[in-house]
Order: sequence, then structure tokens, then C-alpha cells
Amino acid sequence: TTDYVKELIPSWGNPSRGTPDYFNACADSIVSVPDNFAGTLQAAEGNAYIGLILRETFDPDLRRDGVSREYIQAQLLEPLKYRQLYCITLKYALSSRSPYAVDALAVALTKTKISARDKRQIIQMPQVTNMPGHLMQNKTEWAELCGVYRARGNEKYITIGNFLNDTETNFIRLYDETADSNFVYAYYYIDDVRLMPIGHEFECGCQDELSVGSDWLSENYDPKTGFNTLGFGDRNGDDHLADNYNDDNSDANNKNSDGYDNNDGADDSLNSNKNGLNNGDKNSNNTGNADDTEDIDNFDINKVGIGDAFKMSRIYFEFNSAELLSPSYDQLNSLLNLLSENPRIRIEVRGHTDNIGTKAYNRKLSIARAASVYNYLIDAGIEKSRMKYRGFGNEVPIADNDSEEGRQLNRRVEVIIVEL
Repeated sequence: TTDYVKELIPSWGNPSRGTPDYFNACADSIVSVPDNFAGTLQAAEGNAYIGLILRETFDPDLRRDGVSREYIQAQLLEPLKYRQLYCITLKYALSSRSPYAVDALAVALTKTKISARDKRQIIQMPQVTNMPGHLMQNKTEWAELCGVYRARGNEKYITIGNFLNDTETNFIRLYDETADSNFVYAYYYIDDVRLMPIGHEFECGCQDELSVGSDWLSENYDPKTGFNTLGFGDRNGDDHLADNYNDDNSDANNKNSDGYDNNDGADDSLNSNKNGLNNGDKNSNNTGNADDTEDIDNFDINKVGIGDAFKMSRIYFEFNSAELLSPSYDQLNSLLNLLSENPRIRIEVRGHTDNIGTKAYNRKLSIARAASVYNYLIDAGIEKSRMKYRGFGNEVPIADNDSEEGRQLNRRVEVIIVEL
């Protein structure tokens, strides 16, 4: 049969007999963007996205043979390297016509190409997954699936979809005004898929525990689940993952899998952080930065590379607040001019604090301060699609927090170059 997805987007293909959809602003109204047969939503990035059925039919009395499950697959530009840590992210949204939301969406990385003979569930152990119980109900805006993966080596393919059966896939019936009872799917849009090597998990910037990755060298890696779920508090996500991705769904029992040994290298140490990131802190109006990070004022487009970090040493906030003070505007306007003069640059604003106060409070404050810089740039005319922001609280220090000097260095805002 013809793989229409591969015809439209040559880098991607359909690993099963399901029928994923490709939506593009240049297409007719049925498969256009933002309006299409499944609902209405602008693209998260660019002018196109994919649509997947993650579960079909929810009434046991209506179950029948041939129920569809859809996936999308691509070959990576190069095989993953053994022990290298990778960041995997994608954007997802529930289509507005969908009357059901589910909690099962995941990313699998394999050495060999997955190929299924029918359009039912593909049994494969993924490396990044939405947390069981987190029902993905967002219809009007995109959410992010985010996780890190420590490569076993030579993984060549990425596959996206729901790898759990219907019993393991939790759902909720929706009664909002856009839900269509005749649209019998949990149908999700997928956009902006990214996979990139990193030196430390915090470079990935996953901000919550709504999705989880698999780093078998991490202290919070749980061999029982195959994911980094230790220390997740009272969510009980690790128990659900252990139940869902059990031995029947493991690599060793899957004909499409690579037979990984989850204990491989478990006694090795983590990679060290490559560079410090940034944000303001509650105990000082000045964010302060490490000396080995170039200041944004010295930015040179001819010397910069993707992943480079630039400190903003003259950003000031109200005490215990995310409100920008007027002396910050000079450097903010320098960043604004840089982005205006280089329209292809995409950035991420990252915020950090010292360790004074609770982790929860520091995380909240760092996110709010990074958002203040982000919103300043949006108000000045920079497009949202060119920026994102994250806050890391006190989790990524670049200096010792035992001294005021060290704490000042840890209170920082930086800009990371994401795309040139």
C-alpha cells in the first residue's frame, strides 16, 4: 500500500496499517491548518502538524475487529551514541472534536525499523512517556512531552504513538462545546518533534513530572519501570508504569525491539553539567553570573553556535518578585535588537536561583522571572514561536551556595541559542 505520509513528508513514514494524517496550511479545508476535519488549532511550529488516533472506541459494547491505532516513525539523521544523554521533546494537543482524552502517548527509540502488519497496538517499550493518570485534555493550546534518554547505542529510528493496550490506556469523557459524540476517537495533533544530545538532564528543561524519560545512569532511575520515576512523591506513577509497561510489553518479548539490558552500566557516574544556566533569585536584586559565560552584550553572530549560553548580568528584579526594574531595560533592549536584527535566531530564556528557601518556591520564582524576560520581548514585537522560557529553581548551581558570592553567581538569567 502507498504510504501517503512518506509521500508528503519524506523524512517520516507510517510503521503500521493505521492512517496517520498530515495537516498543512497550504492544503484544502479537510486537512488544513488551523481548521480541519478533527478540529481547529494553529501549528505549534511552522504551518503543519501530524494527527494520530491514540485510542478508538470507548464503549465495550461497541468494540470490534479492526479498531485503529496510529503511529508515526522516522529514521534519525545519525545513530545514537552509547551512553550519550539525549533530550526528547514534542508538542501535543487534543483535537477539539475529540470527545475523549487519554493518558497514553510515548516515544520509542529502536535500532531497527518497527513494522506492524495491522493497524492495532504496536507492542514496544518506549523511552519517554506521558505519566499514567495524566489525562491530556489540552485542546486550545499545545503542551509538551519532555524527557531524557541515555542511549544504549546505535538507535536509528524514532516512533511516536500509544504503545499501551486499551485496558492500560486511561480515558475521560469530555462534554465541552467542541466535543463531537460522533467523532469516536481520542485524536491528537503532534508537532515540533526534537531530539538533541545534552550533557546534563537539566539542559532538557523538563519542568514537571507529567512525562518521564529513561536514563539508566541517573539516581532516580527505577529498574522496575524502566523510567526515571524514583522520588516522584505520592503520584504512584512508578507503580502504574510498572503495571503498564510490564514483562509482556518489554523489549525482550517484542519482535520489533532491541533486547536492552536495563542493568547495563548502572554503576557508572552521571555526566557533569556542561554549562550554567540562568535566572534571578529572591535574595538579591541583581542576578549575577558565572565568569566563563559570555555576556549578551558581546554577542557575535559570526562566532555563536546552537546551544551557546549568554548571561544577562544587568537584569534586576524587585526583591522576592518577578517584576523587572527599570535598570534592566538597557540590556533587555540589547537582546531585543539582537533578535530583531537576526530573525532566524530562536532562543530559550532560563532562570535559576540560589538555595535559600524551598525548592518549590525557588522553582516557581525562577519560572516567573524567566517569563518576565520572555513577556518583555513579546510585548516589544518578537514572535512567540521564536522563544520559550524555563525555570530551574536551585537545581543547577554553577557555584557553591555556602557563601554569598557563590549564591550571587547562582542567581542568574541566561539566554540559550536554540536555532540559528
